[in-house]
Amino acid sequence: MAAKKLAPGEPKFYSREHPELSDRLSIAEFKKQCDTLYRQYDVMVSREEDLSMQLQVSADIYREVESVCNTEQLKPTDGLASLKNKGVEGLPRDHNLQVIKNFQLTKDIITRKDEPSNYAPRRVAGSLQVPDHLQPIQQAEVVLTVAVHHPFRQKKKDMEFQVLGSQPLTVLKDVITCQSDYLMFDDCSENPSEEIQKYVFELGKTRKDQSGFFFIDNTFYNDMRNSANEDYSKTVAEWASAPERCHNSPRLDKFESADMATTHFDQLIIRLGYPYLYCHQGNCEHLIMFTDVAMLHPDDCQDANSYPLLVFQARARRRVCGICAIYTATWVTRHDELAAEDPAFYCDSCFKMLHYSEDGSKLCNFKAYPYYDHIELPTGTQSL
Repeated sequence: MAAKKLAPGEPKFYSREHPELSDRLSIAEFKKQCDTLYRQYDVMVSREEDLSMQLQVSADIYREVESVCNTEQLKPTDGLASLKNKGVEGLPRDHNLQVIKNFQLTKDIITRKDEPSNYAPRRVAGSLQVPDHLQPIQQAEVVLTVAVHHPFRQKKKDMEFQVLGSQPLTVLKDVITCQSDYLMFDDCSENPSEEIQKYVFELGKTRKDQSGFFFIDNTFYNDMRNSANEDYSKTVAEWASAPERCHNSPRLDKFESADMATTHFDQLIIRLGYPYLYCHQGNCEHLIMFTDVAMLHPDDCQDANSYPLLVFQARARRRVCGICAIYTATWVTRHDELAAEDPAFYCDSCFKMLHYSEDGSKLCNFKAYPYYDHIELPTGTQSL
C-alpha cells in the first residue's frame, strides 16, 4: 500500500481548539523532514563530539573526564578484593556505618512467606519475547508510541508499545492479547475437566491471526492473513453506503479498506492524541491512541527484533474465588442457582465441591465456562 499524503495546505501542527490533539500528520513526510534537518544542521555527529559540545569543552578534556569518571574506577583495589564474597561478615564491627549496622542486626530475620498477590506484577520496559538473535537497526527509523485502552473502561490505558515505522500493522495486533481471545462460549458444566481448560488456553494462543481490524483515518485495515478470516469492515461499509444515510451524512461513504499485513506504520496519516479503534472477536473494541512520534535515538533500543517494545502495562487486580477469596478464579458460571451474583467466579476446588456430588453429577442448574485470569495469561494481556 502506498503512503498516504496530506492535502496541499493542510495544517501539520497542534490545533488551538484542541491543544491535546495534533492535526493530521503524515509519518512518511515527518521522516523526510527530519532527514532534511539532520543533513542541514549536521546533527549526526559522534557521541564524543555531541557530549563535548554539550559540555562546552574540548575533545581532549572530554576524553580525560571520561577516563576519570569511568565505572572501572569504582572497582575495589586488591586490598579489598578479598572481601568481595564475604558480605558483612568480613567487615569490622567498630565502624560508624549505620546502614551496615542495621543490616548486621536484621540479616537473620526470616523473610515473609510468599502469598498470592491480588495484583499482577508491574512490568518494566522490554520486549514481550526474547529474540533469538540481535538485528541492529541500520537505517533512520521512526518510532511511534501507541497506547491500548481497556475494552470496557475505555478511559483506562492498559498497555503502551513502541513500534517502528517500517513494521506492518500486524505486529501491533499480535501483541495485543485480550481475555476475550481465551473465552469459550460452549457450556462445559457437564464435563468440567482439566483437559478442556488446557484446550481453551491453547486455542486462545492461535487466535492472534484471526479476524480483526484497525480503523485509522477513515480506513479499515483488516487482518486477512488467514484464508478463513472475515472482513468485519464490509458490514460497516455496506451500512454506511446506504443512500438514505449518505444523503444525511455525506462523510459516511468515504470509508476505505486495506490489508493490515501490507500496510506499514510509516504509510499512515495520524493525529497524536486522537482515539482510533481496534476490533477483534466480532465485537470486542479497544481504543488505541498514538501518543508520540520521534526518530530513533542512539539511547533507544537498537535491536529491531525487540519491537514492538512494551513500555507500560497497568497494574490490575486478579479475580479471586468468590467463596474462599484466596485462590485465583478458574471457572465462571452463569444462571447459577447457588451463586449470589451472576456471573460468579470460583477456583477449581470450590467450584467442584459446591456444584457436584461425589459421583460427579450436577447439584443444580447452571452453565460453566473456563476462566483465565489476566495473571495466568501471556505477558501483555488485558483484563476484562
